[in-house]
Amino acid sequence: MNLYYLPKPYNRLILFQIIVFLLINLKSNLVYAQQNDTLIIWEKDYSLSWKDFRGKRKKNDSFASAYSYLEIYLLRSYRNDEIFNNIVVSTFNRYKSFTLHYNENLLEHEQIHFNILEIFTRKIRKSFDAISKNKNHKTYDYNTIFYKYQDSLRNYQDKYDYETSFSRNKKKQKIWKLVVKKKLNELEDFSSSNFYKLKN
Repeated sequence: MNLYYLPKPYNRLILFQIIVFLLINLKSNLVYAQQNDTLIIWEKDYSLSWKDFRGKRKKNDSFASAYSYLEIYLLRSYRNDEIFNNIVVSTFNRYKSFTLHYNENLLEHEQIHFNILEIFTRKIRKSFDAISKNKNHKTYDYNTIFYKYQDSLRNYQDKYDYETSFSRNKKKQKIWKLVVKKKLNELEDFSSSNFYKLKN
């Protein structure tokens, strides 16, 4: 999971508005367009399918039956040489994700990984929103929060794999599915469609 910055010219406000427009106003078009793109942006109405796992397992990859390449992108816009806004999105990379088996339980397991990523993306948005209200906030404040949540995310994903035995423990996976759904609902105000709509 990586941190990505946009270039720093002063006119990035326009780019920010374009991205928000795509995320919010073209929601259905985004879902349609994502069918052949490399990156899938997490969307409430889009569920992963095995067709999304287009990568090939490399020799040095783990012994996993399936692998989802997930990243949180941070797109930063500037105004007057200061951060104007941060856009944080959850992504799944089709061509770096692979599977060796095609059962539904395993697919659900990978979808829950993607949903967990979205939980942490929303937590980052929530924290960014809180510090943006402080006039003395600095870029490193955002970076510290971003990397703190990245570490927590890795630990949480590992815990999920361990407790569900990588999808083999169906009972535990059902429990995790409910827990993750509840956490997403609790952070609904910080979903991309709600949070960025409020910022306009």
